[in-house]
Amino acid sequence: LYEILSSYNIRDAPKDFKKINQPKWDEIWRKGKVERFKELKDQQSRNRLDKKMKKLEKVWRSETGIKMTSIKTNEREHHKNTKTKKKKQNTSANYKRQPKTKKKDKTDPKKSTKTAKKSSHKNTQTKKKKNHAKHGKKKKKNGYELKVWLQKHGCYEDTLYKELLRKGIKTPKSIKNISETQFDTIVRKVRVDRFAQLKDQTARNRCDKLLVTFEKKWRKASGNKKTNLKSYA
Repeated sequence: LYEILSSYNIRDAPKDFKKINQPKWDEIWRKGKVERFKELKDQQSRNRLDKKMKKLEKVWRSETGIKMTSIKTNEREHHKNTKTKKKKQNTSANYKRQPKTKKKDKTDPKKSTKTAKKSSHKNTQTKKKKNHAKHGKKKKKNGYELKVWLQKHGCYEDTLYKELLRKGIKTPKSIKNISETQFDTIVRKVRVDRFAQLKDQTARNRCDKLLVTFEKKWRKASGNKKTNLKSYA
């Protein structure tokens, strides 16, 4: 841990912590804990390391003024904006897809109105069925292959899956396009959200192992090895 901090020019603690922003801290966290967990097999030593990293994180946050909620607010705003855009697109699409009303027959107005109502009702039902079928195909395309891929490689986590979709990663092929900073942000957010829900240490360890497995698959797909890590200092 001392070597990692010194590589980021943190020599006069805690003053030098002000130089570290959120992406740099995510990198320090991953190097100091996630990668270190691979080497530690004893549960007690892992718990001690977890306590040290949490204490170090409190000092860093007190010096920089960065709160835990600052990571989530931007992503929630982005998620809201995408929802509003989708609603606007759906309303415009529904407005265009409204069925055309047939002209009434002048000879027999009663029969023409009945037939027009029946035909319009049938048209709306058939269009609704088509829309549902198209929507179901889109759901399978958008994220279905990614979900199957995560399950196949033993690294499926619902929080991780949803976070990847929010970042625009919807297919296994797009995993190789994730950058180092994007990967650290995704893993960091998933870990914080899951640890807030999980109180059992064994469940937390399973979550860490799952994220390590996903990291291996990402590095294999992207070709980004551990030796290619660069400090932001």
